[in-house]
Amino acid sequence: IDPGKIQIQVGFMEKNPEFSMSFTNISHVNKEGKLVREMPDKYSKDVFTHDDLIPNTIPPSLTTVFKKELWPEVMPDIFYTIKHSDAFIKALISQNGPVKYFNTVTGCYRIHDTGMFSGASFEEKNKNKMASFKAILNYFPSGKVKANARKAISNLYQKLSYYYLSNGEIKKFIATFAEGSKFAVLNGQLPTFGFIFRKAKN
Repeated sequence: IDPGKIQIQVGFMEKNPEFSMSFTNISHVNKEGKLVREMPDKYSKDVFTHDDLIPNTIPPSLTTVFKKELWPEVMPDIFYTIKHSDAFIKALISQNGPVKYFNTVTGCYRIHDTGMFSGASFEEKNKNKMASFKAILNYFPSGKVKANARKAISNLYQKLSYYYLSNGEIKKFIATFAEGSKFAVLNGQLPTFGFIFRKAKN
């Protein structure tokens, strides 16, 4: 929606060749093109490193620009096991240099029932995210990235647990709650259930 988008991002990256990628914010629109949410994601800074980008921040794919030579000639095998692959790709590319964020809306993400991501169920979306974050945890060597991935995975276990509990799917709740607790313990964390208790209380 911004005719200057490409020039802003490409121009910056040409002047700053150490950067691997750049992105802007987006707005959400419905299938009729009407605004649903403006700038749904709030970013704390305008330059990210590989260590603090994924999975804490996942640049919107529709506004992301990266250097084509950074696209791997051969993707790692683990890439082909996940559906929510854009986070993994951006993590790969960000290993090659910092990432620039422009605090402006240059594109609209259309939410509709037949969208590959927006049309998926809450359960499917979050299970796919979890698989992607587990792939990131297992593939990337950075201790900070691994710590961020563990935290994100634990948060998804809690969200899914509460989702099942609130929908009366007790067997799924117990299984997911137990799996999340096991994941936390195996990764040197104390299981935390505050999110579930707060949501249930509210």
